[in-house]
Amino acid sequence: MEKLIGKTALEENNIDINQNSGVATSVNNGVIINGMNYTEVKALCLDLIKEEINKTKAEALIEAQKRDSDLVMATFEKLGQAGFSAEYVRKAFNDPAMQIDFIEAEKSYIKYGTEELKNILSEILAKRISNVDHSLLQISLGEAIKTAPLLLPSQMATLALFFVVCHTRNFRVISHSTFAEYLQNYIIPIFQSGLSSKASEFQHLSYARCATMSVASSSLSAHLVDTYEGLFSKGFDLSSIPNSETGELLHEKYPSLFLVCLNDSAKYQVDAINKEALDVAMDELHCMDEDKTKIKKLFSNYLMDEFQAEKKIKELCPEMDEVIKYWNTCNIKHLNLSSVGIVIGALYASSKINTPFDLNIWIE
Repeated sequence: MEKLIGKTALEENNIDINQNSGVATSVNNGVIINGMNYTEVKALCLDLIKEEINKTKAEALIEAQKRDSDLVMATFEKLGQAGFSAEYVRKAFNDPAMQIDFIEAEKSYIKYGTEELKNILSEILAKRISNVDHSLLQISLGEAIKTAPLLLPSQMATLALFFVVCHTRNFRVISHSTFAEYLQNYIIPIFQSGLSSKASEFQHLSYARCATMSVASSSLSAHLVDTYEGLFSKGFDLSSIPNSETGELLHEKYPSLFLVCLNDSAKYQVDAINKEALDVAMDELHCMDEDKTKIKKLFSNYLMDEFQAEKKIKELCPEMDEVIKYWNTCNIKHLNLSSVGIVIGALYASSKINTPFDLNIWIE
């Protein structure tokens, strides 16, 4: 009987149940009151529980209102920093879709209330308000509002690291020193914020439709070499440089396309940070098509392998040793980001490294 009625509630109110008769005895200020039957005791206990729940409801309502206010203030602070006027925001909220997305964000933050969630939701909302046209980006932002509350901060940081490494190129990187600065200022802060390592967290990223898991894998060094190829040249001897179609040696005909190898001063390399930059440089020099093909081969055929590239990366930025170990030993190397994963990864990265990303580049 105690289990059915609730032992704690009875004890706190000095109620005792006679095990034989089922009649309760209540002690009030020293006066013993007999005669309460099971139904009366049950009603009394329910009233006591209801009273406690009502107190909790009131406290929860106060906290919910506070969280809602915090999210609104954080969002409008970001909109003000971005230069959006009150009139623009008012017009944006004339759209029912915008109101629904905002309500979704409010519900999620009221439910969970973490600082990380407030930051990412306010970032997404600010972007969503700035995209009033129905587009894939607008849809992705709306989905990100519903998805972000399903993720742990470590999962958002994982998306951010993958996004920065695999989906961006820093145009300030033109030398080993600027590359080291890039690693120190863009990669290390995200890594140090704490990343996912458990298989279950990566499975959940798939469940939340932020990413898919591929059987194939790619190393961190492979991504960085592919993005900044010119920094990882092993170099070649002058004897390896072929002649132009006009008979001249290529480095004599196009001297601006060659320089002393960054990694071996006894050799030479093609002067370009990556293939795209090389194409632009050759077009500007009006290189012959046959010469372009030969120069591209010189550029691609003398790159470091994965082991050599990792060694160079750690030499330039020793803190990258832990990042490389992490990448090589967990499932991040199998990720492929969805549009929602790109949105969350980009905006989370932006909050950690204080660098804005134009999402229209990746989601048109």
